Amino acid sequence: MPQTVTGDDGKEIEVFTKEEVEEQVSQAISEKEEAIEEANTQLEEKNQALEDAKAELEEEKAKGKNANLGNLRKKVEKAEDAKSEVEKRLESTESQLAEFRKEQRENARNNYLEKSGLKDDAEFIKVFDTEFEKQGKDAQTGVEIQTALDNALAIAKSKVESAEPTVDPVRKVLKPHAPYQSTTPPNKDEESDASKNMRKDMNLSEDDVKKYGKDNPQKLF
Repeated sequence: MPQTVTGDDGKEIEVFTKEEVEEQVSQAISEKEEAIEEANTQLEEKNQALEDAKAELEEEKAKGKNANLGNLRKKVEKAEDAKSEVEKRLESTESQLAEFRKEQRENARNNYLEKSGLKDDAEFIKVFDTEFEKQGKDAQTGVEIQTALDNALAIAKSKVESAEPTVDPVRKVLKPHAPYQSTTPPNKDEESDASKNMRKDMNLSEDDVKKYGKDNPQKLF
């Protein structure tokens, strides 16, 4: 039995359990299937009635009797309208049935993933849904849906487990390399680039630096 709760707007609403929702969907599917079967039977009857009316009209035309043609044409039109009405009802019922079956598959899929403990694995769900769409596209009964779910799970696990890590080519190209560091210790006697530039600005030769700078750097300034 559904529970009655009060919504945010103060109105009472009925809340059903998952099992109750599944039962309601299954019941609706059964009713629509029965309605479609009945409509198909009626459509055959209406189609036969239309063919009979057309044949009767053509027979009267062949006899050259014009007095009854008007009534026979009306009979054909009436048969066509009756057939069209059944066809529309059948089309509407088939569309409703397709929606109920879709809801049935979605409910089964959600419950299945919740029980499997994999519903939070986004990458796995993506692969699973793709496979379930392939396996369950023609599934109609509960057994067929369950089989499709089991097959999708097995295939998805196999694909995810065997998948190799992918390398993003853009990141691979754009990722900067670590700066090169020489393993050779610096030579303390080697003049630095800054010293070379300063020496050039002061018009000092390399010999002047070696002569004065090393032992008495104060003489350079």
